Amino acid sequence: MASNIDAIIADARQALRDSVAIDVTNDFTDNQMRTIIGDVVVDISSVSPLQAVETALVTYGSKMLDISEIDGLLEIDRVEYPVGGTPRNYHNFNVLDNETIEVDMGGAFGDTGSDGTLTGTVTFVSGSATVTGSGTDFDGELATEYFIKPSGASRWYRVFSITDDTTLVLEETVKSGDAGTDTINATQYRDYVARIYCNKVHTLTDETTTLNPKEIRVLVLGVVVRASYQWLNEGRNRLSGAIDRVDDINTAVDNMSARLTQAMADLSSGREYIVAKYDQAVASVDRMASEIETAVSDLTTGRSLIGDKRTESVAALAKIEAEIDQAVDDLDSGREQIDDERATALSAVDDVSPRIGQALSDLDSARSYINKINIGGKPQNDYGGTAARELQAANNSLQQANSYLNLSTTSSRYGEYAARDLQTARGYIEEARGYMALDQETSERSGYAARQLQTASSMLSQARGYIALSRPATEYGVYAGRELSNATAYLNQAGGYSREISSQINISRAITAMSNSIDRQNAEYRSALKTIVKRKITTTYSRS
Repeated sequence: MASNIDAIIADARQALRDSVAIDVTNDFTDNQMRTIIGDVVVDISSVSPLQAVETALVTYGSKMLDISEIDGLLEIDRVEYPVGGTPRNYHNFNVLDNETIEVDMGGAFGDTGSDGTLTGTVTFVSGSATVTGSGTDFDGELATEYFIKPSGASRWYRVFSITDDTTLVLEETVKSGDAGTDTINATQYRDYVARIYCNKVHTLTDETTTLNPKEIRVLVLGVVVRASYQWLNEGRNRLSGAIDRVDDINTAVDNMSARLTQAMADLSSGREYIVAKYDQAVASVDRMASEIETAVSDLTTGRSLIGDKRTESVAALAKIEAEIDQAVDDLDSGREQIDDERATALSAVDDVSPRIGQALSDLDSARSYINKINIGGKPQNDYGGTAARELQAANNSLQQANSYLNLSTTSSRYGEYAARDLQTARGYIEEARGYMALDQETSERSGYAARQLQTASSMLSQARGYIALSRPATEYGVYAGRELSNATAYLNQAGGYSREISSQINISRAITAMSNSIDRQNAEYRSALKTIVKRKITTTYSRS
């Protein structure tokens, strides 16, 4: 049978099925169990109290006794004064307050006799009535019927007999709380005290208890019942909390709905803005397409003009080559007539041929760029210009040679022939240069196309800007994102409340299942308390 508080806790946990394994969380902590045990000990003490005898000091000429130092006092049955008489001198009393009673007797307390502290060192042994001393004078300072008390205790012990100066026997055994060797010259003594017969709350400590085995069985049952009811109340509180959580869920859902509504409004505003910008982008693209079509038309017209002039230019260049060949033949025939200036004339004439060749090469290069759209320049014009300059240089050389050929009649005749040929060639060169200038209209068409393509490029940039939606549309999206994030947080909060409610509802089901069982245990506990009730006998004593 359990004899201390730890054993009681272990028995109660086993009955409650509250695991006592290491690293397992119990339904009740040890402190909670100790509190519950304390309450049940009071229940048991109220029907089967600890019957104890306490001592109180008396004051000469008074009937009052101080009861404030009596721990766990439930009620007082009677008072004995003086102590140790045969028969006993019992008295009734009147309760004045929680700390004082008045003894119901004929007169006041008389002379209290001797009191003081004993010489030497006194040793009290728990559970023993024998007291020993060192350097004491029990025979000289004490007598039977005297009372002694350890300096740190509250209980007075009546001396039954004195063996010698260092040994005496008490009327009762020493309580465990009063045991030990007292401080030297500190143990108190006095002649008279009053005894108070009272009912007290039982004690239950880590070492021992005043409860008997039957009372301990009732104690364990009571602890189980009280702990079970405490568990039920906790479950009811949780169920009440679950009801409150319903309101929290409704609030969270309302907050979530508000955030979703705002997010939809933000997205709608952003969408309207995007649609407006999209329409503007489409209009820009349409204008861009129109400009490109016009540019293509202008370039096509210019290309046809370039194609026609190219053919005529090639024909003119071919005629130039024939005239140059003829001029060379005429100059060869008249070369002998030219004495000192022949070498110079031939040099001038020889210079014409490579320039014509270079002009032909430049014209061929220019022809390769015809029918092509070039960005950042007009290479066909550049090559045409270079060919024209080469032909001009050739013409200058021919004129120089012509002046040389006027030196004699024969040479003049051949020179005239060559001059006429060169003059004809020059005419073809001018014609080719005119063709290679392409015509003002072709240049204008290219200018139109360039401007139209520039306009199309602007339209394209504008369309790209519209399609990028712009910062306001992006901000609407950011606002909506934040609102949706808040809505998600409220949804998670509502989910947490819902899971909490589910847990509390599960507890409520357990409460319902256990309530009847606990009620039956409580009825058993109440019946068990009745079996340990101590009958109270009320006696009226004389006032003598």
